[in-house]
Amino acid sequence: MRFFERWNTLRNQILAVYLIVLLIVLFTVSYLIFNQVAEMLRGNAEEQVQQTA
Repeated sequence: MRFFERWNTLRNQILAVYLIVLLIVLFTVSYLIFNQVAEMLRGNAEEQVQQTA
């Protein structure tokens, strides 16, 4: 546990919280964008099939 005492500074705690929040935001935005693009592609594919048929 002595190893962690050396790295347990305010600067490192701020960095850790910043990185965790950044990852949460990144995953959330990625998920939302992925769903929007998937829905758009699905709609375009359905339109293409209707035009071809």
